[in-house]
Amino acid sequence: MELVYLYIKKYDDIFENQQINFSSNYYVEYKEGNLKIQKNMDSLKQYYGDIVTTITMFHGKNGTGKSTLLDILGMRLNDRRKDTYNRREERSYFMMYHLYGDYFGFEFSDASYIEGKINNIDMDGIETKDSLYRPWVGLIFLLKENQLIYQTNFFKRWLEKQSLEKKTQVEYAYITKDRYNSRISSEFKNDNDDEYIFGRKYFIETIYYEYLYKYLVSMKNMDELKISNKSIEIRNVIDNELGMIRSEIKEEIVDFLNEERNELDRILKKDKEYSILGDEHLEKNNKKAFLKMFRIDLIEYYFVNRLSGWIWNRETELRGIERLKREYKKFIEYIKEQEENQEEYYNNILEYVLSKVDEEAKKIIETNEKKATLEILDAIEALPEECFETKKKIRIDCKNPENTQVINLFKTYDCIYKRKSIEGAINTIFTVLEIIVPKMSEGERFFLDVISKITVAVKEVPEGNNVIVLIDEPDREIHPELARNFIDILLKNLNECEGRTVQVVITSHSPFIVTDILPDKHVCNSESKGFGWKKNNKT
Repeated sequence: MELVYLYIKKYDDIFENQQINFSSNYYVEYKEGNLKIQKNMDSLKQYYGDIVTTITMFHGKNGTGKSTLLDILGMRLNDRRKDTYNRREERSYFMMYHLYGDYFGFEFSDASYIEGKINNIDMDGIETKDSLYRPWVGLIFLLKENQLIYQTNFFKRWLEKQSLEKKTQVEYAYITKDRYNSRISSEFKNDNDDEYIFGRKYFIETIYYEYLYKYLVSMKNMDELKISNKSIEIRNVIDNELGMIRSEIKEEIVDFLNEERNELDRILKKDKEYSILGDEHLEKNNKKAFLKMFRIDLIEYYFVNRLSGWIWNRETELRGIERLKREYKKFIEYIKEQEENQEEYYNNILEYVLSKVDEEAKKIIETNEKKATLEILDAIEALPEECFETKKKIRIDCKNPENTQVINLFKTYDCIYKRKSIEGAINTIFTVLEIIVPKMSEGERFFLDVISKITVAVKEVPEGNNVIVLIDEPDREIHPELARNFIDILLKNLNECEGRTVQVVITSHSPFIVTDILPDKHVCNSESKGFGWKKNNKT
């Protein structure tokens, strides 16, 4: 099962009558209304190993449409429908897949292709409204004597009914740094996508610590990046934030806030058990020490910094000092009402403060401080004792096997970041917890991030499936030596993802990666527009 072919009738002013073959097993050409499908009996097998079947590269200058080609392949269902809705004259194209045997699947932008534009399609008496009843519904055809005879729609449902040894599917993973791309939305994945067309998953811009952790654990050879310290640190850095009170605040208010913090230290007994320990390794109860200190720091931070900040934003003339004093008095009364020895003592106080912060902030903007903070606390509390190094620091040793609690912590952190940076719901987890990855240059870090996302994205796909990995300019920020070795390192990692097949589609304007790509899958253009993209036949 594989992606075979892309035909673009027109896409804005970028592409017109563009044809690209991705498979080494078939050659497809659309000419004079006829879609000709030929099997390649002399295809080169296992050139890239047992797992990676093909690598296709779009190579050219900036502005020639490389990233647009990846968008066309990688857009999720809702994005695709928005992109082509009421624009069929400017944006018309389709993708073709080989499913198995003589069965082929198509994803069409509009119904014109089954209504006569492809004259060797036989709909077998089925009307458009009963097959492609809305844009982007996968259609299945049987190839017989160069006629494509309609069978049914919806890839997933049809494939699940087939008596195949493995219920295989195709899934896309789109790796890109372009979070401002208007064609792709912020959603990580919509679970309904693969009901209509093959599913797509976006990996946009930032580091995903879950994937970075999994990849560091799985790496058998660190020589390429010369990483000596194979661990990830997580630090409570709230003290730094508590010391950063706004410079424009009057001195009397700064004094009041410092008095509040000192009194909270005393009431919450922050110093009684832990301040004498410093930040050296603890002999016992590392986890208990970290969690207690973290909760106390969170309580102080969200009251002294966050709640006061939102009050000042709304009451700029008076700077909110009287209002803050009233809130502080109520807060102290609430603390005194709690039973100090009960298990939920600090949790109850923290939830009170977080509720106040969200309540005040929502008078101006949507926040999710409470949800984010409690989620991350639960994930930290689930970590095993050996992860806690000091009262301020967690160390994750990536030489050990994967740990599900660690994975959940990083997954939670990533999801919180996604809600903040993409969905616009404010939270400040990233000012209270700092994640420190192994020391490396920015280029090495970007390289490791790209490789880790690709590797783990493929490993998460069920065995038996084909993964189409779309990679947008991975060499953009890395040293030429790493760029030169990119394909080799990528193949080493992907060929360990047993049980799946992988097709790679990559964009680049670097000369270093090109040499590792078979000429018939090196699609190049040096023009200012995308017309005339063609394969490079030079060996």
